[in-house]
Amino acid sequence: MNAKELPARPSLEQYKKQAKDLVKAFKSSDPDAIQRVKKLHPHPEKILGPVLRARFPLADAQLILAHEHG
Repeated sequence: MNAKELPARPSLEQYKKQAKDLVKAFKSSDPDAIQRVKKLHPHPEKILGPVLRARFPLADAQLILAHEHG
């Protein structure tokens, strides 16, 4: 996987918003969000499934974003 390049002046607030958006998308069973988690989360089996998906914390979404940026 190619890492996304960080902007010259990354905004932590923007990344926090992106992480919150990922949490919301994952909890609503968005296929793209689920695929990102399956591909990049170190233990996706622990958070996949309808019951567990409700407990997808912001920290996990931040981890996904960090992995996307290498």
